[in-house]
Amino acid sequence: MKPLGTKQLGASRTFVWWAVFLLVAGVGVSLAVWIVFAASSGPNAPGVAATTGASGVAWTNFNNIKLEDAAVAQSTVTNVNTISQYLSGTTFGFAIPTGATIDGIKVEIKKKVGLTTPGAYATDNDVVLGGGTEVGSDYADTTTQWDASSPTWATYGGATDTWGQSWTAEQINSTAFGANIVSKFNAGSSSGSASSRTQVDFMRITVYYTETSAGTGGGGLDRRYARAVFTGYAFPRATLFIHEKGIPVAQYLLMGSDGRFEVKIEESDERTANLLFTFVDQEGRSTPPRPISVRLDKIQPPQVDISPPPTIGLQKATMTRGESLVLTGYASPRASVNVMIDGRVVDTVTAGTDGKYSSVLNTIARNITIGSHIVSVKQRFALTVGESGISATKQFFVSAFGVVRGDFNGDGAVDIKDWSIFVAKRSDPAMLAKFDLSGDGKINVVDLSIFLGLFRAGR
Repeated sequence: MKPLGTKQLGASRTFVWWAVFLLVAGVGVSLAVWIVFAASSGPNAPGVAATTGASGVAWTNFNNIKLEDAAVAQSTVTNVNTISQYLSGTTFGFAIPTGATIDGIKVEIKKKVGLTTPGAYATDNDVVLGGGTEVGSDYADTTTQWDASSPTWATYGGATDTWGQSWTAEQINSTAFGANIVSKFNAGSSSGSASSRTQVDFMRITVYYTETSAGTGGGGLDRRYARAVFTGYAFPRATLFIHEKGIPVAQYLLMGSDGRFEVKIEESDERTANLLFTFVDQEGRSTPPRPISVRLDKIQPPQVDISPPPTIGLQKATMTRGESLVLTGYASPRASVNVMIDGRVVDTVTAGTDGKYSSVLNTIARNITIGSHIVSVKQRFALTVGESGISATKQFFVSAFGVVRGDFNGDGAVDIKDWSIFVAKRSDPAMLAKFDLSGDGKINVVDLSIFLGLFRAGR
């Protein structure tokens, strides 16, 4: 199965034709067997605004978030009262079709900081869905400072991000559905009495959904299609590639800031699909391809956890003993990443909120011996119980302590003895690895010049 093409239907709807390739009497026949209607609604502005919460500094002029103009809602947070109340927007006026699958929710908030004590600043404390209450994941950006020059847009969630919740069309269409933001004072380099005037100009929400065709069976499940659902925790901005028999079936960009994802495979007929799943992080590192055999079912679609292991990359694969092995990659946000060398756990680090992790291992301090080694990683997820499989493996080599360029006899110095070895054996093919100081695959005058430079430097 693979996509044949995409056609735009207006400003907010796209349909994609998919094909299943069948063998009929030995002849390959391509049939377009179903259509997916992917749609979006919005961005919509709130019809109702409020300041709510048992604690925190109330927002004044909160109704100003209903329009994008120069008028703002404001809460002055201080070193004493450090957070605001919820600034809540509801009644967004959505009319999502009954039975539609909610694929993602994007919240956009235009905000800034007004008068602020020098050295102090403001950040998000909470950004959640709901109407004055928290529902699902909190997507607050607790590190980025609110802009002090002009109102700036911040985006939370996206087209494939449901904020850790399963939603129905009725919930989205309800007047109670909405978004909340809480601002936070940060003292920074200020001291004593200090404050920040946090301001919000506008709030809006876009909902992404897939329509369920009319005439389906009861219970909201369209039993005309056989499907399987794949869920798990990956790393933000990962790309998921799905192949079957070497043919690309689907490609997804996973935008959820907590790493959570859900993807569906659908066809007209029930069958067993043998699929291959590969995740690629935003820097191009891949997880090992994972084969899964799954039954596409109309009555009881299986749900399969395909949470991947972290990706892994090495800064360099060869080092002398005493140098450090440096590795980096992506895992699920805030996951505990175990670093294993030759199957032994030698370090545990925590991934950042963007999923990135790194580990620096001194070869002496970590008792990494001279010779060839295999390094790999696995993760324990922060938001669910359990751990991943093992990542791709990387090989690295640790050479003898004190080995330096041009030291051909291994005595720790570059001197006349090494010069004698170079002159006597420069034509010996077995010495290429040692004598090729330029790395061009040859022993020539370039290597001689490099050696003389090392000799003069006293190395």
